[in-house]
Amino acid sequence: MRRISLFLFTFLLGCSADERGGPAAGRPLSAFEVASRAFGSAFFDAEARGALLTGRAREAFRLPGLIEPDRYRFLQVAELRRVDDDRREGEVAFAIDGWPAQLAVELTRSADGWRISKVDDAATQQALVDVLGARGLPRARTAEPWPGGLAGRDANGRPTAAALVMVTAAGFWVDGRRVPDEPGAIRSAIADALAARQQLAWVAHATYRPHVAIALAADAPALRHAQIAALAVEAGAEALMLVVRDPQGGPAFLPLAHAEPLPVGERVPPVIDVQQTTAGVRLAVGEVAADVPPGDDGLRVESLRPAVASLQRAEPAAGFLFHPDPGGNHARAVALLDALRSAASGLPIASVAP
Repeated sequence: MRRISLFLFTFLLGCSADERGGPAAGRPLSAFEVASRAFGSAFFDAEARGALLTGRAREAFRLPGLIEPDRYRFLQVAELRRVDDDRREGEVAFAIDGWPAQLAVELTRSADGWRISKVDDAATQQALVDVLGARGLPRARTAEPWPGGLAGRDANGRPTAAALVMVTAAGFWVDGRRVPDEPGAIRSAIADALAARQQLAWVAHATYRPHVAIALAADAPALRHAQIAALAVEAGAEALMLVVRDPQGGPAFLPLAHAEPLPVGERVPPVIDVQQTTAGVRLAVGEVAADVPPGDDGLRVESLRPAVASLQRAEPAAGFLFHPDPGGNHARAVALLDALRSAASGLPIASVAP
């Protein structure tokens, strides 16, 4: 199937021809203009920003104080929906360190005009910063560029082919919307996100292969990405990605395969079983095994490559079946996935949880 770009067409309410150049003399700001200015020109100006928010929203809007100006870029008001004559709800998109992200907002109109009356909670704002911090998404040398960010949309506001699942210590999000960290709720949210993309593909008369991208902080449990991958497959995902940072810190991903049951009677192709433990890594194909001890940086690729090559000569394998260390963390799991891709770039890797 060919990869497609999906476009989301939204109506931005409260817009006018004066928005780009500012309001006409004496005309109050529209809801769209208020949201644009609060996250745009007034974002780092406390006084100007404060005039665009209600007291409650001013207290809740912590993001400007969490990042430096050179890390931030306003993108657009992604969506603004009419609730009633005096209330709008939507999302505002921006980028942190080049990663597209968004926050949900509510605007209300009073005698003073439109004001932002509500923004996503402080924990959500902190999570967007933390996931790009020192203990955030791990880096990987073999990662591939990815146009997506932290909300399932690219910098132009288009939904990415992959629904984004992001997990931090503060919570669980699917396409930038908070979801209870419970298997049933997670499966349902992923299924809804994939269904929305399939509907867009149907309208565009295009094909779509359901994707899910998983973003986890470095100190998350090593098994967590495999557990989420299993839920994503149950929700309908046919392709999986692990969101990481490239060596420069930009948006990137590692592709993940998933094991599927074969029809009765078909021969199971050989795979390299990868067991990650605190003592290193054990690679095995059937009865043939090779042990790779940990190096100073957790795992030396130069030690892994000959071990993989030796197993491939003994019995060519169709891919890797990776068992993360139950006591390890996500950063260490990503380091091994990265090393496996470097040692055998043509072999797919599927992560499995006990």
